[in-house]
Amino acid sequence: LVIGASGGCGLAAVQLAKGLGAAEIVGLCSASNHALVLANGATRCVDYTDPAAYAAMVENDRFDVIYDTATAASPGTNYWPDGRKLLKKEKRCRHVSSSSTYGQLFSTLFGLSGRQKVVFMNLTQVGQDLAEITRILG
Repeated sequence: LVIGASGGCGLAAVQLAKGLGAAEIVGLCSASNHALVLANGATRCVDYTDPAAYAAMVENDRFDVIYDTATAASPGTNYWPDGRKLLKKEKRCRHVSSSSTYGQLFSTLFGLSGRQKVVFMNLTQVGQDLAEITRILG
């Protein structure tokens, strides 16, 4: 699941997931951006502005990896509580966030249980990572 799939980091995550061979890539974004996200490799999209569609995803879907580019992107935006529910419990799962401030806070206060883990990215030192992403995407 890519939360904020239509933004710059979100689209890159969709493309990277496709390049790595992910079987299912779900983009969470507004309906007006679904075509863009699907064209970049998502297998389906969910409209975060549609309460019924969002609730159905939280109720029914589970993911190995959640890449969250939206939490803390604007005041009051917080996908962490639902993100914890959306992670598969029986596998080693990751909720990846580019917001280390929120990540550290929520990891400390609401530590993920079992094999679920949270990953924080330091976006100030990405040279080697970008080289690897370039290699993967060709």
